[in-house]
Amino acid sequence: MALAGDTRNVAWVQLCTPDACSRATERPTPQPVSPSPTTTPTGANGLGFPPGGGPAVHRIAVENVGADTWRFSFDMDSPGSATVRALDAVGGTLAEEKVQLNWQRIGGTADCGGPSTAAPVTLAVSP
Repeated sequence: MALAGDTRNVAWVQLCTPDACSRATERPTPQPVSPSPTTTPTGANGLGFPPGGGPAVHRIAVENVGADTWRFSFDMDSPGSATVRALDAVGGTLAEEKVQLNWQRIGGTADCGGPSTAAPVTLAVSP
């Protein structure tokens, strides 16, 4: 994700799906978030739950990779949409937008899936 506009007060960015949000801190690490009732079960052919029962917990990591540029990583998930936010130092929202994520597989096979990447997203921040 890239930020455009007045970014001088942006301390961090956050991405949320219906099931999870990335952390909004200076030193992010993937964090478990309780899944919502819409979480897709995992297992053989998507029909069963992982060992221990219950739906999968999705994790989202975020990393600052350059001036006004951030990378998000998903643990076993590729949501169709997400909400992206630019946050100030105390966690206030400076900009927010719901975006569609268009995924393309970059490895693996059509039968088994594999790693995917989504097209870049730009969030405009107003003064």
